[in-house]
Amino acid sequence: MSTKDKIIISSAELLEFLLGDDRCIKEQRAEVLITVTNIENTAGRKWVFYHDWKEYIIDEYNENNDFIKSYIFKI
Repeated sequence: MSTKDKIIISSAELLEFLLGDDRCIKEQRAEVLITVTNIENTAGRKWVFYHDWKEYIIDEYNENNDFIKSYIFKI
């Protein structure tokens, strides 16, 4: 089960987190950042990033804060 103790909503903060996380390999970092960029480039969409010890999770929302989908990246 994922915890949302540490939620990230800023691309710069997400990059800093991923660079500092020893579990995150370069390829996975790129995949997470591309996913966030794709969400940001879709009109009216936003995202929230959180993690636990097994996975990174990105939840995508629309302009009405309705949940769209989750992206899960196994660590």
